[in-house]
Amino acid sequence: MCCGALLRAQPGTLDASFSADGLVSTDIGASTFDRASAAVVQDDGRIVVVGTSGYDKMLDFGMARNLPDGTPDDSFSANGEAYYSMVPGNDLATSVAMQADGKILVGGYGQCTEGNCFGLMRLLADGSLDPDFGNGGIVTTEFSFALTTEAKAIAVQDDGKILLPGGGMAGFAVVRYLSDGQVDTDFGTDGLATCAFSQGNDRANAMALLADGRILLSGYSSGTVGDSIAVTRLLSDGSVDLSFGAGGRVRASLPNVNTIGQCMAVGPAGEIVVAGYYVPQFSVSPAAMVARFTSEGELDPTFYGTGLRDLAIAGSDASIINGVVVQPDGKPLLCGTLTTTAIDFLLMRLNADGSDDLSFNSTGTVTTDFTGTTDRANGIAMQTDGRIIVVGETNGGPEDYNFAVARYLNDIGLGLADGTQRDDAIDVFPVPAKDRLTLSHHLPIHDIITIEILDQRGAVVLSLMNQRAQPAGMMQYTFNLPEALSAGSYLLRLRGEHTISVAKLMVE
Repeated sequence: MCCGALLRAQPGTLDASFSADGLVSTDIGASTFDRASAAVVQDDGRIVVVGTSGYDKMLDFGMARNLPDGTPDDSFSANGEAYYSMVPGNDLATSVAMQADGKILVGGYGQCTEGNCFGLMRLLADGSLDPDFGNGGIVTTEFSFALTTEAKAIAVQDDGKILLPGGGMAGFAVVRYLSDGQVDTDFGTDGLATCAFSQGNDRANAMALLADGRILLSGYSSGTVGDSIAVTRLLSDGSVDLSFGAGGRVRASLPNVNTIGQCMAVGPAGEIVVAGYYVPQFSVSPAAMVARFTSEGELDPTFYGTGLRDLAIAGSDASIINGVVVQPDGKPLLCGTLTTTAIDFLLMRLNADGSDDLSFNSTGTVTTDFTGTTDRANGIAMQTDGRIIVVGETNGGPEDYNFAVARYLNDIGLGLADGTQRDDAIDVFPVPAKDRLTLSHHLPIHDIITIEILDQRGAVVLSLMNQRAQPAGMMQYTFNLPEALSAGSYLLRLRGEHTISVAKLMVE
């Protein structure tokens, strides 16, 4: 598919260049239960998917890696699949992150002495356990009195330290590890930081690291009038940031219903998007919802009027949001599950103001059916070219669930849908370029910048700069072009955490 065709394609449709139909189903080790929870896209475009695999009540950490076209990556463990046991009881992998050196971190939890304990594995690039991490590549952490239970997210700091959040009797709980897997006792109290919202059950389901080292946590908190979304911000030492919200804490809910935060993402202006579900009165079925807070912890009234939006779809029996990312243009992408006559993947895109984005699949909403039975979406990631990866589970037959991965087209990664450049466009000269090129670009705020050359399909063919910190203002660079770069038409893309811009590049 050429670039022009991709730019004109309807965002939200399945990507036919991914496994021919946009869908991949993987049976990990021929097990009967495989559920994918999260995914990360490597710099080379390979997709790492993690979750839970096993038989009945014998569940382990499961992983799979696919090439950019969706085929299994045979260089990863056995036929692109791996599974490892963390503890004798059940293990559930919930999150994944890439280290700068290409090693893969997988977080989750398992059944230990007093209940669930945090679990962490580190894999080498080939999918084998890293013998230099923890105990043969595996770390388990259990604090007494059930202070930690289910670890649902993972993050890696710039210094290589690793964070796993969850919850327990003391409220939100976060453990920080050194790069070798040891608990970092300089964080919180003996490596554990907590933030209580209530006398009941507080669980952190999502986490985001901010550029200044502070830590955002979101999830839910119990209360006398029901559950509510809960958000806190910690300082880099694990103490609660009292400047955030009210005393470091924020709670919000739709009126008179239990409201649960399942996932979180931070937008380009520092806005905090939390999504999940609520349970209406006199009902046991969940309905999808989303909230947006300012960077300082207040509900954002510019988002759908109140900062809260009910996403329940007319005619559905149930819906839930399990994953969210925010595009560089501020539009939230949300994935989850929709129940009607069947149970299917749900993917939605909202405008930055919280309204339906009608440029996304014409309605703002996409449902995807893998097998005609039960399909649940649990996690989402966005490739550097803007395409959308959604992972979950699909029923592959009687008592047989498999990893499910879907990839969708998008209109953000290669430029705007009409092919025009953005206001912060790159200036490139000479035109055409031969053995070198110079680019200039105005950076509105400090950012971490990557500059790449893409072919007409949107695939990266040459990286000119990789994740370099740049101050705000005008930037100009000259790069030598390798002789191996064939003459022709390319795209030059500059991207960061807060900006993305694309220009045409001719090479002679």
